[in-house]
Amino acid sequence: MTNKKGMFIVFEGIDGSGKETQMFELAKYIRGRNKYQDVIITHEPWKSEEIKRKLEEDKDAYSDGLKMAELYVADRANHSAEIRSRINQGYFVICDRYKMSTCAYQWTQGVGLDSLLKLHDHYPIRRPDLTFFIDVSPETAQFRRTARSTETEKFEQLKFQRELADNYHSLINRADCSELFGKVITINGAADIKSISSVIKEKFNPFYDEWFSGKLG
Repeated sequence: MTNKKGMFIVFEGIDGSGKETQMFELAKYIRGRNKYQDVIITHEPWKSEEIKRKLEEDKDAYSDGLKMAELYVADRANHSAEIRSRINQGYFVICDRYKMSTCAYQWTQGVGLDSLLKLHDHYPIRRPDLTFFIDVSPETAQFRRTARSTETEKFEQLKFQRELADNYHSLINRADCSELFGKVITINGAADIKSISSVIKEKFNPFYDEWFSGKLG
């Protein structure tokens, strides 16, 4: 492991976008470029048992939006402290969902976007260096979810997912998107796994080279 700080990478997308698969593919690729580089894969929600309980017990996608937002942001504050520590030690941290998820999901639940952004301002939450948004249609994502499970989770109703996808696109199109979420790169998630992975690696390489030369951060 090097003495320089590491990199913080986030994967975002609607449910069934395939981001989890691509996270592991990128982690393997990073290790392939440098076998001594430590890579950690993590996720959100992080350690909040209350969030997990509410996701399991409450199947109404639109209920309790503000409470969910408060729980997610508090959990993220603790997670961010751990992420910052690891990055300062030189680790690459790859995270499944982060700040953009709360802004997209709880906005779709009916919480105002300004309120969601202000919630984050109460905590020293680290901004990602790079965010990959895996863009796939709600219909394609639903087909993928149905293929792997017959059970529908809280946020997986098609109506909610359509609104969610629109809100993700609205966030990405904001002038201050990079300031809020780090550099965001949209990836077409409709292709096969190998093709998507190849595009992510191609987009990632310039950031890795910049990091390796000491110019990133």
